[in-house]
Amino acid sequence: MSSRRTRLGITVSISLLLLLVLFLPVLARGEVAASSAQQPPRAINAVSPYAFITTTTTYTEITSGTLHGSGTGIDENSYNAVNIGFTFRFNGVNYTQLGINANGFVRMGGTI
Repeated sequence: MSSRRTRLGITVSISLLLLLVLFLPVLARGEVAASSAQQPPRAINAVSPYAFITTTTTYTEITSGTLHGSGTGIDENSYNAVNIGFTFRFNGVNYTQLGINANGFVRMGGTI
């Protein structure tokens, strides 16, 4: 009976040692990531300065528009050249259309 307990103790000890060896690098990476997260972010060149303003107007729900897909069987559908009704300038390029996918992907320009 004591040899069975000894083998069980050795098995548990080896298992714990293996877990420690396997997860020590993961713990170390988390520590490094946590220390780097405390550093201030570096400045990134802005694409274009967009201004944000607050407003106190009341929200009005959109009740009309164009439905580009509904129901079942539209999972992979793409809808290209959707006119947005205005010119949107992004990264020095003017866009008047976008492409949308039923999965939620949106691309500036006429096609996906």
